[in-house]
Amino acid sequence: MLENLLILFALGSSFGWFIEIFVRYYFHRKWVNPGILYGPYLPIYGLGIFILYFLADLSLKLTITIILMTSTLTILELLGGIFCEKLLSKRQWDYSHLRFNYLGHISLLHIFFWLFLSIFYYFFLHPNLIQLFSFTQNNNFIYLLLVIFYTVFFIDLVLNLHKAILTYNWQQ
Repeated sequence: MLENLLILFALGSSFGWFIEIFVRYYFHRKWVNPGILYGPYLPIYGLGIFILYFLADLSLKLTITIILMTSTLTILELLGGIFCEKLLSKRQWDYSHLRFNYLGHISLLHIFFWLFLSIFYYFFLHPNLIQLFSFTQNNNFIYLLLVIFYTVFFIDLVLNLHKAILTYNWQQ
């Protein structure tokens, strides 16, 4: 089970980074690292896929499951935006130019994106993840990839936390 969660977080964080980098390139016409870390991962997407994974396994009506998925992803986006802005003094995204936004961290348009992603995850990704997990059981190569990913990830996280602590405005 732990192995599956580690795979899930690594895949979600990495694919989220790739999605964001291409979306940002499309809108800004330049390559920009979309995250607060140096490496090719966005932990918020790793947490998001955790949420989707656990909610998809609950024995709830489909409509309730999709509403819960969409709502929790929206709350995660709001909390992630507030965290980055208040503690790291970075504004990772700004939806204040969109109608129906809240604090510029979430918007009605992006809630619809999360709704689409929740539906896509539930019907297409979740069943395939279950198959992927059966393939990765007791696979030494997968274990090696996880060790490499998490070693680099934690070094990156420690370096960035250290930088954030040094540059944080403690007078606030």
